[in-house]
Amino acid sequence: MTREEYKAYKREWSRRDRAADPAKYRAYRLKSYHRAVATGRCYQCGGDRHPDLKLCVPCRRKNSNQNRKRRTGATPEWWAKTLAEQNNACRVCGTTARLAADHDHGTKELRGILCGRCNTTLGMVKDDPETLVALANYLRHWRAR
Repeated sequence: MTREEYKAYKREWSRRDRAADPAKYRAYRLKSYHRAVATGRCYQCGGDRHPDLKLCVPCRRKNSNQNRKRRTGATPEWWAKTLAEQNNACRVCGTTARLAADHDHGTKELRGILCGRCNTTLGMVKDDPETLVALANYLRHWRAR
């Protein structure tokens, strides 16, 4: 059995277990979290953590990089290089809050780093420039009144 086949097998059984007894699965997940909260330790590595967080800073950073790479294909190197090119801000509006990797859903190609608001807006209009122009014209029409 290859590694990919094994991962697929584990995913399938995990789904079946959750479907068979969701309360038991939820209790298992909460148990490790509550143990971490009670002891003041990171629930992944057991290291010291901030009282308001369930993970220590290195584990949060590692998880953030892994999740970003899994969801969009953005490596930490690409993220750092692109962020430096964009002066650590959203490419569209210039804000520094809640930055996210923007990618084309059809080709999976990374386009840049946008704030959550601009990235969500692109997703809502399905990356269609004509829709964005129509929305801008609509706003201009009602502002002129």
